[in-house]
Amino acid sequence: MFSLIGILPALAQNKDYFKVEQAASSFPEFQHKRAQKAVKNINTYLQLAATKTLINAGADSTIANWTYTTAVNNKRILSLSCQGATGPAQHFLFNAATGSLISLQDLFSVNGLAYIKRQMVRIRQQQAADLRFPVKPEGQEKCMKSDIQEFLLTSDSLIIYPAHCFNTDSMGNTNPQPERVAFPMASVGQYLSEYGTVIMGIAKKPKLKKLRANSVAGLYEGQIDQEEVFLQLDAPFEKSLKGTLYFVKSGQSLPFEGIFKSNRLEISNKTERLSLSIYPGAISGQRKAGNKVLSNFTLNRL
Repeated sequence: MFSLIGILPALAQNKDYFKVEQAASSFPEFQHKRAQKAVKNINTYLQLAATKTLINAGADSTIANWTYTTAVNNKRILSLSCQGATGPAQHFLFNAATGSLISLQDLFSVNGLAYIKRQMVRIRQQQAADLRFPVKPEGQEKCMKSDIQEFLLTSDSLIIYPAHCFNTDSMGNTNPQPERVAFPMASVGQYLSEYGTVIMGIAKKPKLKKLRANSVAGLYEGQIDQEEVFLQLDAPFEKSLKGTLYFVKSGQSLPFEGIFKSNRLEISNKTERLSLSIYPGAISGQRKAGNKVLSNFTLNRL
């Protein structure tokens, strides 16, 4: 056990660690002179996540409409919301020393995640009852436990934004947008993982740069057929995984959504497909045409 005294002052610093700049017709970018590698990783991940959203939104959204709002911006973490012209905001948390994406699976222990999932089911069931939702949550416990990946960490709270489960029934009845669920850090701080205690400023070791995420979501880099690529992965939801594959030389962005099962993902692209085996830290893959393997490759997490 450890004391939560000091968490809030540690997170709530007056001076921002990263600065945000936005030129005309370009994405906002975070800057820091002494953290060039971290800002490159952060900016690349955010831009690929935004690209997926912009392509899906079509002509209704542009780069110029994309804005960032930071909730925590210090030398340990960058917590922010991203908002386009349409659709809900997206929320991200990064390790400020490495620029690596942080998921709830990194922040909390196994017992902590189990506690949060139980509370999400209880709270969302109560919300449905209080607001008299036309679509009831019965039988949706598994979905509600998975619907925790969209979250924002503030100076005093963990806020989860549900986006799935019991939204529309077979008769076309639709629930209103699910309400966010806020956990005061004082109520979940005891469930932090080693990673969580370090980024929250409770523990000093291991150093931020030595921390390694255990989750699949993040930014990966490598080569496919000698062309440099970046792969941006969202956090999985149930058996679905979304992301964007970016080919640096050609400038081609390929948003995708596929079935993610037993750490495997298939990405189809016209007559070819990529078959990926995804594990925390690295991805091994094959480029295929039909059953023929055209090439093998490895992507490493940044």
